[in-house]
This record gives sequence, structure tokens and C-alpha cells, in this order.
Amino acid sequence: MSSEANRVTRGGITYMVPEPTLRADEVIHSLRVGGSRYFFAERVAAANVLNDEPPRPARPPGAWLRTSKANDENRQASLPHRATLISAAEMAKMWATLDLQVRDDLRVAALFTLLCAGLRKNEIVALNFGDLREASGGFCLHVRGSRANRQQAREVSFVDDPKRDALAKYLRLEHCDTQSMDAPLLWTLGRHGTCQRGRITTHALSYWVSQLQRRSGIERRLSPHSFRRAWLAAGVERG
Repeated sequence: MSSEANRVTRGGITYMVPEPTLRADEVIHSLRVGGSRYFFAERVAAANVLNDEPPRPARPPGAWLRTSKANDENRQASLPHRATLISAAEMAKMWATLDLQVRDDLRVAALFTLLCAGLRKNEIVALNFGDLREASGGFCLHVRGSRANRQQAREVSFVDDPKRDALAKYLRLEHCDTQSMDAPLLWTLGRHGTCQRGRITTHALSYWVSQLQRRSGIERRLSPHSFRRAWLAAGVERG
């Protein structure tokens, strides 16, 4: 009995207290070892950690992982079809949907003319009223240098462009009273709620391209850069 219990005397009375199976330091050590084994077994399954338990089978991928993988594969398969160049027939269909007697359509026609001339989105947004000036039989547009075009400014001519009449009508309607040469060339509509009239944004530009695409019945995806790709391809063909 004495080997299994300790004699403790309190107030003249002797108690037989059983010995603990583990001391406090041994309990703490066991908890640390057990917690470490659980941590590494759950989070570092591939690590070479000594563990008395048999190796657990690999878990099958969850539904979210399978869906993510499928989306990545579909995205990679669809990359070659994104923002492809627009054909001449599609541009003609878009232009046919515009009524130059309607103010909104006239604004989109001016935007459409600049896109067909190969301007980038950021270049169109940065245009000022003073950048477009009259030339003999048409207009000449000064495109300032930026990071996108390696800081190289250039001149774009609309002398022989059949759409130059849309630009002339747009200037008469939108800039008849414009005095500052630094005023934006293209404006937002500025009539929805508390929205104020200001310089056109890249988001608004993309929006109007999508609206033209919808109105003309074109189902495949197009973007403002599709016009620049078509302009570059036409330049390569002309040599």
C-alpha cells in the first residue's frame, strides 16, 4: 500500500494519498508533444515528422477547388478570343446604328471616329479641345506623348476620312462656346443623378463600345483596343 500511496499528516490525522501517475512537468511535456504532432500532421502532411499514427490518406479536392481549376482552364482556352480585332463589316454595322441627329449618338460618333483612327483609350481621354484643329478639307489631331506610346507625340489627319463630318458637327454642338484650349474634347453625359459633366473616362468609353456592340447585334466580345488592332492590321496590309 505504501508503494501506491503517500502518507500525509494534517492536524494530527494521517491520510493515505495515492501517488499521481504523472507529475505536472510530465503532463505539460505530453501536451506539448501531442499538440506538435497534431499541428504537423494536419498542416504539414508531406513533412518527415515522426508520428506513431499511420499516414492519413490524401483528401480529395473540395468543390471550390474543382470549380476554380475548371474556371482557370476555361479562361486559358478563351484568352485567344478576347479583344480580337474588329472587322470592317462590324464597324460598318456599328456606324449604321448611329443617328447623327441625336445628341448622344453624335457624341458616340465622334468617339467612334477617334477609335477607328487607332487611338488608345488613355490617349482619347487625355485629348483637349485645343488638340483638334481645322486643316485644309478636314481636321488634324495632336496626340500628346504618354507612357503608352513611349512619350512620342504624333499627328493624326482626318482630311480624307469620310467620318470627318461627324467631328465637325460634334464641335459645333459641344464646343460652340468653349474658350479654353485645355477643356476636354470629349465629355461625359453628366445628367444621371448627381453626376456632373466632365472629362470622359476610360470606363465610359468601354461602356459605349459595349452599347454599340449590343445595338449592332455583334455577339462576340469587343473592346476599345479591338479598333486599334484593326487599324494596325490595316496599316500592315497597306505596307
